[in-house]
Amino acid sequence: MSKQLIIDADSGLIVLSVEVKGKEGRGRVKMALDTGCTLTIIPWDIAIACGCDPARSRETIRMVTGSGIEFAPVVTLESLKAMGKEVRKLKVACHNLPEESLVDGLLGLNFLSRFNLLIKFRESVLELI
Repeated sequence: MSKQLIIDADSGLIVLSVEVKGKEGRGRVKMALDTGCTLTIIPWDIAIACGCDPARSRETIRMVTGSGIEFAPVVTLESLKAMGKEVRKLKVACHNLPEESLVDGLLGLNFLSRFNLLIKFRESVLELI
């Protein structure tokens, strides 16, 4: 069953409230839906609150950002849930977006590609099926 979300098609940004869960905790993150982002990105403090320690990660990814090339540690969450859909054992990059950002993280293709994503801009509706 799909869940619909009313979006502001004129805002230029689709923002979702996402639940992340680790072995030792959970949190909520305001994320932008980003089909150009291969790996979902969460802030360091949320990863730590979930019991993941980005500083101890042995895996990193190379990211192209507005300010250049950066490297970010990768951790595995127990689960990530958005719009009623859940993915278990999801790898995420830990990176703090600039303070000017309207969101704290990016919901990337490693989550989105597990579902059918339908964006009806004229009707201002987003569906994750």
